[in-house]
Amino acid sequence: MPSSIRACQVNEVERGLLDTSTLIDLPLISTDVLPTELAISAITLAELAAGPHTTGEPAERAARRQRLQWAEGTFDPLPFRHRGRPCVRARVRRHGGRWAGIAPTGT
Repeated sequence: MPSSIRACQVNEVERGLLDTSTLIDLPLISTDVLPTELAISAITLAELAAGPHTTGEPAERAARRQRLQWAEGTFDPLPFRHRGRPCVRARVRRHGGRWAGIAPTGT
């Protein structure tokens, strides 16, 4: 392993940015291996917002909505900017209708 890359020790990292998959699995992850301060990005929030629209199962849709509401109430997401301009909100507004029209595949 190169000297610039090394595994983090337990609670060695004070701050961390959670991706969508990690946020979804957060209840299953031991707090011993998580950073002390957690954050999410606006991209993660946008992905969570699309989630309920991608399942045809009512119970799963409800669970995804609950997870989204929890994340919205728990975190102040870090903005995603491209060339200094906010990107995610405009994209969600522009493509949200398409996401809502996605037909669940059942897999």
